Amino acid sequence: MIFFDALFRFSAIGLLFLLGTIAWRARPAWRSRPYLVLSCVSVGALYAGYAPPALLPPKPILIAVRLLDIPHLVFVWLFALSLFNQQFRLRPHHILIGLVYCARYFGFGWATCSCLSLHPAG
Repeated sequence: MIFFDALFRFSAIGLLFLLGTIAWRARPAWRSRPYLVLSCVSVGALYAGYAPPALLPPKPILIAVRLLDIPHLVFVWLFALSLFNQQFRLRPHHILIGLVYCARYFGFGWATCSCLSLHPAG
């Protein structure tokens, strides 16, 4: 089963980064592009960070990946807003909502981050 997990997980990560790269290089400039690129990176980090123990990256990379996956829902939400609302502009209340969403990971301290407890001792 780990083979199929790795196959689908790493294929999805590769496709997300391909989509992000294509969006980044798109001409002419697309209004929703930054939100799509950030969404692709963050969701790709989410897939990498929640892998089974056999597929997890080394600890320093895992911590960076887990930090990148925190705002994944905020970036997807901003991408959807920018895609479906023609008059969308990033406003302070969007940033505030995103910070409140992400604060649940930082508000309780670094020690509560689940990436530090993925490999229990003993």
